[in-house]
Amino acid sequence: DCSIVGNVFNEVSCLQQSYAQSNSLTKCGVCNILDFGVMESEYWIVMECGERNVREWRKECFIDEELNMCQYWVCMLLLREISVIIRDVHAAGIVHFDIKCDNFILRQTPDFDCLFEAYREGKLSGTVFLTDFGEAVSLTTMEMYSRGAKNSPNDSMLLEKCKGTLAIQSPEMICLSEMKTKKSGSGDPGAEE
Repeated sequence: DCSIVGNVFNEVSCLQQSYAQSNSLTKCGVCNILDFGVMESEYWIVMECGERNVREWRKECFIDEELNMCQYWVCMLLLREISVIIRDVHAAGIVHFDIKCDNFILRQTPDFDCLFEAYREGKLSGTVFLTDFGEAVSLTTMEMYSRGAKNSPNDSMLLEKCKGTLAIQSPEMICLSEMKTKKSGSGDPGAEE
């Protein structure tokens, strides 16, 4: 299936573009690619593995209890790291289109001292990284297309392939869904055609 080749290529190229654009202090915020390739009829990407995602960690740590002050600060410092990662990915010219807790993976259990030290030094602790660039779009690629090859896709054509996770779409995906709904006249913004 040609679309699988394109999807694998897109994910690898978006990750590599984010590595190339990031400085050494923020590289640890994006999933590392260990290998990728083709074997007979299989296309694969081998990526860094972590302990668990942020959603699972949150469920395990905060079941029916109020946060104590240390847990509160761990959450705030982890949120800071996630915000910096998103900022840096966008600065690298990548729009992820599937930002959610499931796509932020913990390398280790968040630790206040480690997170606070990174905060004081103005860098990332490496505790968490962003993964799943399957829906990502490179703004550089979009700019190359918009400069004009014949029959090149325009911005809306490139963005239409992106769906994100329907149940928890990002704000940009909701806006795109609403635009598609107005054009098609469909009543369901999440409806797939």
